[in-house]
Amino acid sequence: PALHGAIGMTYEVAGGGRGGTAYRREDGQTLTLAHRIEQHYTTGMATLRTAAANREELLRYQYDSVRAQLAAAPITYFVLPTSPNFEEMVEMLRRGGVQVATLTAPLATRAQRVEAEAQENRTFPVGTAVITTRQPLGRLVNTLLEKNPTFPKGFLETQREKAMADEPDEFYDLTTWSLPLAMNVETFYATTPVTAQTKPYEKAMRTAFRAAQYGYLVDANEPNFYRFAGELLRNGVNFSVSDGDVTVADKTFARGTMIVLKGSNKADVDATLERASRSADVSLFPLDSGWMGGTAFGSEKIHYVKDPRIGLVGGPGVAATSYGMLWHTLDIDTPIPHTTLTLDSLRNLDLDKYSVLVFPDGGGYEDALGKRGLEKLQGWIRGGGTLVAVKGASSFLRDKDVEISKIQPWAPPKKSEDAKPTGDERYNDYRIPGSAFRTTFNERSYLTFGVPRPPTVLIEGSAAYLPATHRVDNILTIAKESPLVSGVAWPESIDRLKGSAFVVSEPYGRGTVITFADDPNFRLFWRGTLPLFLNAVLYSPSFPRD
Repeated sequence: PALHGAIGMTYEVAGGGRGGTAYRREDGQTLTLAHRIEQHYTTGMATLRTAAANREELLRYQYDSVRAQLAAAPITYFVLPTSPNFEEMVEMLRRGGVQVATLTAPLATRAQRVEAEAQENRTFPVGTAVITTRQPLGRLVNTLLEKNPTFPKGFLETQREKAMADEPDEFYDLTTWSLPLAMNVETFYATTPVTAQTKPYEKAMRTAFRAAQYGYLVDANEPNFYRFAGELLRNGVNFSVSDGDVTVADKTFARGTMIVLKGSNKADVDATLERASRSADVSLFPLDSGWMGGTAFGSEKIHYVKDPRIGLVGGPGVAATSYGMLWHTLDIDTPIPHTTLTLDSLRNLDLDKYSVLVFPDGGGYEDALGKRGLEKLQGWIRGGGTLVAVKGASSFLRDKDVEISKIQPWAPPKKSEDAKPTGDERYNDYRIPGSAFRTTFNERSYLTFGVPRPPTVLIEGSAAYLPATHRVDNILTIAKESPLVSGVAWPESIDRLKGSAFVVSEPYGRGTVITFADDPNFRLFWRGTLPLFLNAVLYSPSFPRD
């Protein structure tokens, strides 16, 4: 709000979001929900009255700020249109009032990747989005697109002192919020003046639907690919995906491309697909023949997508924020058919009704499941089920009495096999306050469909996991060299994260356990890792372990 000239106000009292209907303070005083509402109202109205009384000073401050931004040396950002989240990121900026243009002719210039340390010579193609900080909301542009935020003088030094003294830090939950990193959109910037041929940005029109003779393709890099997949599941349309590139005529479609054959569907499939493509806003490529000149549609590289029968687990014992992010993803943001389940009901459920279970972050799984529930879960996975565990939900899977997962958490090195880990014990571990890290990925796995390049991942907390012993099981791994891209992380945290696992897919009997070291769609904006989660819940039953 402040970057739009508004007054931002948040007052958390009486226990904050976890205060419930009453909160007892250490001095014995009880603060009620009614008290909290009264305090919010009082402080809110006081802020409004203060702003109104000082309106001239506030307006002058905003005016001077915009004038200073317009007079400053501009930074020009170039956003390549080839990333799946390109449109979404640009539209997000435009909704915030940011002015965006596009190149009408190629532009050769010196520029630097947002995540890189040095400039390079680049030629940007027609259609590249151009966003300059020389505009009224230039500060907002820089805040959302720059790699690293600026902290008040002395703040980081103070936090380092606290860390070294084994005291809690004062960071909130994020120290990075760069949209290009969060959304895995290739973005460059130039700090020298740039002259380019541009026009105001206009969202690209989707290709009009044309009924095909044989079938349809939807590229895995389509911006709304997963919304369309959800539409097909709801409408009972049979479809497959390719685990390699598909070439038709002179056009190449990315691995993970969807294939809908008319012969495998009902007679009214054309009408269904036209409605679904319009609703999801995707383009379908019509096929008038089964001959591609390359991979045949009956090839073993083409995998029929079974009904995933997804169960999303929530309730007591599950972190509400993690559950909420995943629920909103599957129910609102990228609607995919699923069933919501409560953790305490799993012991009595027929798990065979589900092919995929999603465990959001949380620490109450083992207690809620009990011995009977754990045995049922083990049997279900051994029989071919897929368990997707996020962050802390994977902890109990490694317990001696469970042993569903073999992933090991990082531990300080030992001087010898019998020695205790080196280093002082700490009450406050070295925490990563929401920072972005480089990765490498397994580009042969179905879990990386729709991910054209290794994404940066967001890590919050102190956990780190050793990679699986079978290299093929490591789907997304933190880079070993210079892993920190953006945000704050102390050397001790960086050292333990180098080469650590972020997404791992392990076999368990005939089933699969997929672990995410952190939330894959944090606050619904860290979308670069979202395809891995959606691939896990959509496709795992269709890609069984050999």
